Amino acid sequence: MAEPTASLQDLVDAIEVPDEVDRDWLMAFFDSVGVSPGTYLAEVDEDLFLHASGQFSGELEMRPGGWRVKWSGQAIKTVLTTVLIGGAMFAAGMDEIPKEIVVAVVPLIIDIEKVRLSNRDKELLVRLRTSTVGLQGLALNPQVLYNRLDATTRSRLNYDDFTAFLEHLVEAGEADDAGYGDVRLRPADKPQWIRITWS
Repeated sequence: MAEPTASLQDLVDAIEVPDEVDRDWLMAFFDSVGVSPGTYLAEVDEDLFLHASGQFSGELEMRPGGWRVKWSGQAIKTVLTTVLIGGAMFAAGMDEIPKEIVVAVVPLIIDIEKVRLSNRDKELLVRLRTSTVGLQGLALNPQVLYNRLDATTRSRLNYDDFTAFLEHLVEAGEADDAGYGDVRLRPADKPQWIRITWS
């Protein structure tokens, strides 16, 4: 069984912020949450971090070959959370939103709620994965997935409840919306580490 995925807030809360944050520390942090240094997303996140420096009181010292930021630990944690959410939005194709607005406004307008699966959802997910072995990663119509469930499970679960369950799996990062009404199940050990759902 896969280890439970830590929420973004859990990851940020667990870090120890030094008195002075520099580029090397920031890149190591990005790497620890799955944003590989040297990638385009890491560059976007670094830009967002530097833009956010104007949103808090503190000193931003530009140095040859890098930079250093002196803030309180909690202010940096807030910025890191905002940066990762803003970077995810940008990577999802929302590049028409100016980065400065994302950094300034996202924490004020978004109520972040972790999507959790109930015990019943987890049990149904196990049954669904068992009935779709070898099909993970393929875009499938919900009716195909429903028909693959064993007869006992189908007799206890109507199709409308099943499609609502699939939507919940997408929100929780256990499946992807494949477009045209199809769903792509993710492997049990590879849930989406961050997913933003607008409601």
